[in-house]
Amino acid sequence: MYEMVQRGRAFARSEGRNNLNAMLNDGEVEELCRLGQEELILMRGAYENLGMSPRAYTKVLKVARTIADIDESSEITAAHLAEAISYRIYSGPQGE
Repeated sequence: MYEMVQRGRAFARSEGRNNLNAMLNDGEVEELCRLGQEELILMRGAYENLGMSPRAYTKVLKVARTIADIDESSEITAAHLAEAISYRIYSGPQGE
């Protein structure tokens, strides 16, 4: 696990990002967590079907960005989002 986290942080630094994804402000989330059409459809469905708040939506995006960093991917894919959403489902609404 430690190695995965370090790999993700190293990738983020190589992309010019020094802050932890959890600390991203709204503008940074908008810039760094851009989604393609497939990913937007997935997030829209999760937002509506799981009754996510805007805050929870943003947290899922940040977690997906972290998963993408660990995968050394500049783009957040549907797989990254699905994994992030699965953690949200597992932790339940109290995780907001």
